[in-house]
Amino acid sequence: MTQDELAARLLVTRTAVSKWETGRGWPGVDSLRLIADEFGCTIDSLVSDEDVRSKRDTEDRQSLRLYFAAVACAIAAILAAAIGMSGVFAIPPAAATACRWVAVWGMIGYVMLSFAFSRASERMGKRRVLASRVVVVIVVLVVMMGFVGVAGVAG
Repeated sequence: MTQDELAARLLVTRTAVSKWETGRGWPGVDSLRLIADEFGCTIDSLVSDEDVRSKRDTEDRQSLRLYFAAVACAIAAILAAAIGMSGVFAIPPAAATACRWVAVWGMIGYVMLSFAFSRASERMGKRRVLASRVVVVIVVLVVMMGFVGVAGVAG
């Protein structure tokens, strides 16, 4: 049976079947049921414990990368807010404005990435997830204090 034929029977793309064959992707539960029905076997016979471990390891690595990217955004936002909005550093107005934008986009990046990695947070450990939430609060407070300070100076 060709990849195209199997894809048509499973209502997926040939690319999906190719990814499954090469280990670059995993079929969903619905596809596994259809595959088992198509070949007259059980889902357990299609999926080994090693497959499950490998998929979990891949997801954990991806979540960890998202976590570190989120923390990097948070650090950039905190530093930019501290430099651009505190008034402590004597920087040109254009640089202060750039720092404010970096702080805002860093905060937005952190929040978006934290939602992306939170889907796998139950396996990442409660300490790491709690630490990330604390960082969100700190970033939001620093950026908001910076904007309040800037608004007070401008007003």
